[in-house]
Amino acid sequence: MHVIRLLNEGIELMRSGSITLPRPEKELLITIRTGQYGWQAEATTGPPEKVDRARVSKLASDTYLSYWTMLIPPSHPRCPYLAVPGKPLV
Repeated sequence: MHVIRLLNEGIELMRSGSITLPRPEKELLITIRTGQYGWQAEATTGPPEKVDRARVSKLASDTYLSYWTMLIPPSHPRCPYLAVPGKPLV
């Protein structure tokens, strides 16, 4: 309920520069709060039978490397792309 309220308040604030109280969608918020809002969403798929660990590992590695290279320029001796296996970074 609070997420919906904040979303609508944010939209109104950005559009008009002010927030109306009490909220115009008060009845919707009360319906959500009391649990009477009818959620119709159903999960059509579940988790995969088998996880592709190599793909997950590559995604994690690529994510870390792209973040680290934003912090450390490639010319810096601690850049992960310049790392030599078996030799510690300085």
